[in-house]
Amino acid sequence: MSKTLLIDYSTSELLLALAEDQKLMWSCRETFSARASAGILSWVLETLAAHHLAPNHIDVWISGIGPGSFTGLRSISAMVLGLARGCTPPRPCFGVPSAIGRPTPHMDLADSPIAVLYDGRNHEFLYYGLCQKEGAWVPSGDNGVIPTVAVNTLNAKFQNFIASETLRPLMPENHGLKIHYSDILNPEALLFSECHESITEPIYLRPAVFVAPKPAREIL
Repeated sequence: MSKTLLIDYSTSELLLALAEDQKLMWSCRETFSARASAGILSWVLETLAAHHLAPNHIDVWISGIGPGSFTGLRSISAMVLGLARGCTPPRPCFGVPSAIGRPTPHMDLADSPIAVLYDGRNHEFLYYGLCQKEGAWVPSGDNGVIPTVAVNTLNAKFQNFIASETLRPLMPENHGLKIHYSDILNPEALLFSECHESITEPIYLRPAVFVAPKPAREIL
């Protein structure tokens, strides 16, 4: 039986889930402090061992590539890449957009385009659009950055929103958005998604800023 392992750290919890032949077998979550993050690899290996598994038993490795904490996403992707390539023979690995796991079955989202909101700092929100395709949520390509005070203008494009509980106090009064506050990820949506992306390119919603290199100084 083909085994697929998912590791995602785009929210406040690390998600680990295993599927066999397109069936979810188990999933578990753990929270790590910044100081304890060095223990993530050990926890993953111990959790696999508790299910009588070793890295070589995994046929396909998947990493959530965000949006989320850019540093955390890069760290997890590097770890997954290392584990997959360290198998004998090396195993295939790829990334999936973590946002497609944010809609969960208990949310009344209908089939309309939705957006996942993130804290962009500096009084801004980041948003990542999703739409339905053949019964599954997929990226819509409608992503961007918007000032916190103007978040209500997103109502013109999306009917439902998903956000972390940490965003609730940041929302302006009378914003008028239908927001589902949740940090839970649907592991099946990520495990069985066909949105395969490069594991080495986490999703970064804020536009990159080009800084021209300074001219070299002549050393006398």
